[in-house]
Amino acid sequence: MENKLKVGREKVQKYSYYFIFLSILISSGYYISELNHLSLWGDELWLLYHLDAGYSELFKPGYLVNENYPTVIILYKLASSLMGSPEPNTLVWINFFNVFLILIACYVLRKNFKLDELVLFLALLISSEYFLRMLFEIKTGGFSLGLSSLFSAYYLKHYLLRGEKEFYLTLIVGLALSTIHPFSGLFVCSSFFFMFFYSEGLKKYLLILSFFIPILFLSTYSNLDAGDFWLTMDFRRIYNTGAFVVPFLVLCLLSLLNETKNKFKHLREYILILAPVILSLAILLGYSYAIKPIYQARYFITFFPLACFFLLLINFDFSHPQLIVFYYLLIFLDTS
Repeated sequence: MENKLKVGREKVQKYSYYFIFLSILISSGYYISELNHLSLWGDELWLLYHLDAGYSELFKPGYLVNENYPTVIILYKLASSLMGSPEPNTLVWINFFNVFLILIACYVLRKNFKLDELVLFLALLISSEYFLRMLFEIKTGGFSLGLSSLFSAYYLKHYLLRGEKEFYLTLIVGLALSTIHPFSGLFVCSSFFFMFFYSEGLKKYLLILSFFIPILFLSTYSNLDAGDFWLTMDFRRIYNTGAFVVPFLVLCLLSLLNETKNKFKHLREYILILAPVILSLAILLGYSYAIKPIYQARYFITFFPLACFFLLLINFDFSHPQLIVFYYLLIFLDTS
């Protein structure tokens, strides 16, 4: 009897995944179609302008004369050729692929988190400005969030299981993410740095080699002396990040309050998972303060998925239905 109930629950959970994933895909498709009625941002026009460049020009170091890598332009250029149209109304559908990457990240962790926890992860992402606005723009934001979600999922799974398969998938997806933007490369290098200390044998050498690939990409294609990296550094630049992720901040507060019951046991147990985010932000803010301002709230997009997974791990108390109703209401209001 118990086996039948267990099989029944597994079937319900399986179909729940399908229903949630399908709902998000349909909603994202509708959202993209509505975006076609809006005007383009300046950064999007910049990317569309460079679609006319040849591949040899895009691969040429220094061609873009700013901090951006040519990777996303090349991806949109390839998509334009496959779709037979360089029109923005067509190219914007490429971001549908990034939504799919986020859903794959959830599927990867389906055995590590309960269904309601993964739903909460999706709610955190979808209610943020990074998803609502930046994911569907014709620039780097969508690929940063999509690939970072998948990378964070494999990084977390490797941290928990230490499996061979998870290690190599983390490596591959991480290197792909590092070619999107300099901040993505920093996040990947920070992650590889901490992976080095709990890896053995050949894996250590692969991590050392992989660590230098994002640095080589940065030195080859990015120019930090140009572009919108010339900013003023003040506290407003930091707290503006919170405005992008209001429900996430509320969950942080609720989780910390919940952790006081057990003297921050789970926080201390899993803090190393958040270490790549902490190290990356420390480097960015330190560089911005001591050398040249480069930090903006929109660049936190790369670190956001792992921060969300970390919050789920520190044992947020799902046993208070009134609290959950309030929290999802907050997400609904923020999304609206």
